[in-house]
Amino acid sequence: MVATLSTKQIQDNFLSILGGLTDKEQSVITRRIGLGGEKETLQAIGNTYGITRERVRQIEDVGIKKIGRIVRSSTLVYIQETAERILSVAG
Repeated sequence: MVATLSTKQIQDNFLSILGGLTDKEQSVITRRIGLGGEKETLQAIGNTYGITRERVRQIEDVGIKKIGRIVRSSTLVYIQETAERILSVAG
């Protein structure tokens, strides 16, 4: 049986998951996906920190992998599985 979470619960869970990341990983990911407003480029974020866009990409990659591990061990795993099913059907 699949539990139904409200948008607010999903948002709260996502913010909780972000809490498992370093400050820089949190910042990069939230800026890349536009949680604080508009999505930002690797270059723009790199300029803020004085690092290359490749380094920003590496930080983002590490953060995303951490999020994956956290999600797999949380109640949000069914959302990930549902998304994977949708992507496999929809392409």
